[in-house]
Amino acid sequence: MSDTHGGAFLDPAQAPGAIFTPEDFDAEQQALFDTARRFCDEQVWPRLADIEAKVPGVLEGLMQQASDLGLTMLDLPEEYGGLDLPLPVSMRVLESTGREQSFMLTLMVQNGIGSLPVALFGSDEQKAQWLPGFASGELRGCYCLTEPGSGSDALAARTTAVLDGEQWVLNGTKQFITNAGIADVGFVFAKVQGEVDGASGFTCFIVPLDAPGVSLGAEEHKLGMHGSSTRQVILQDARIARGNVLGQIGRGHVIAFNILNNGRYKLGGTALGSAKCALDAALDYAAARRQFGQRIVDFGMIRRKIGQAAADIYAAESAIYRAGGAIDALANAGGRTADAKLAALQDFALECSIAKIAGSELLWRVADEALQMFGGYGFLEEYPAAKYLRDARIARIYEGTN
Repeated sequence: MSDTHGGAFLDPAQAPGAIFTPEDFDAEQQALFDTARRFCDEQVWPRLADIEAKVPGVLEGLMQQASDLGLTMLDLPEEYGGLDLPLPVSMRVLESTGREQSFMLTLMVQNGIGSLPVALFGSDEQKAQWLPGFASGELRGCYCLTEPGSGSDALAARTTAVLDGEQWVLNGTKQFITNAGIADVGFVFAKVQGEVDGASGFTCFIVPLDAPGVSLGAEEHKLGMHGSSTRQVILQDARIARGNVLGQIGRGHVIAFNILNNGRYKLGGTALGSAKCALDAALDYAAARRQFGQRIVDFGMIRRKIGQAAADIYAAESAIYRAGGAIDALANAGGRTADAKLAALQDFALECSIAKIAGSELLWRVADEALQMFGGYGFLEEYPAAKYLRDARIARIYEGTN
């Protein structure tokens, strides 16, 4: 491939070469995408009202059904029950669930920041303990980095960890934690107080959410993503085992920033999928709606909106899958080990951020224009355009604000 390293697209002297495109997916992979799309259309979308109302057990039940289809094991190693799919393939699976964004977000977290910290940074013992449960859906994870006083400035976190014999004692509050209400495990970032084994500082911990001293805040009332669980994770003298340090003490920033690289890439791709669904809904409406004796889809201004949205989707899709193919190729060149995957994400951090911004800004534009094509009906909650617009807004904020 021509994209041998991150940022290579900026080099004007770069030699031409093959790049990955969605047309490279084979028939078996397409069947997996179709499975994910059908599941969303036939099982998730009909439960929309229950999902948005947070009817107890509905989201959890859908996640277990997704697990039964293999949709929660996309990136995890095969030896622990995962599929270890190429990055563009796992991305396309998640993109295929973009019609209902709350469920899509829940599934994305399970396949990313809610499980990959162990896959990429865990010891052999930690991988054996946690990864099979994540793959099967018996365990669900959440990523506890943001705090009430620190968001993108992750190292300003004030949560503390003190070693007391064979247990860590954690104190602090984590804010805006996606999937907290349905999760079993949190990846919690805290500052180790005092030296432990010659090290201290910002560190990641594996925290069972039923551990003593761990509690959850109330569900947040949000502009959009009503069906997604977002709560505080509160640590009050929370006690966990000494062996639950993930990675090295004082090196939590390495985990935080590199897991976010993966999360940003996937957010870009899932936003792309939701943009396609918003446009499809608007196209269906515009083809059926008649004014002045003709379909509104035949009016020049509507056609301009459709053409611009289609062009923008094509550009974003091309960039996102080109980057995913390059990341995966670099990981394969390193033997596809956890270290090789991590190194590839580090190398392509720029492209991951570009994917996040490109996808989230695209979704906002398309969702806004889709609502405009619905006209006054777009402003009514009984039509899908209002929901696409509400749900789209967070994509420009989370996983690192644009």
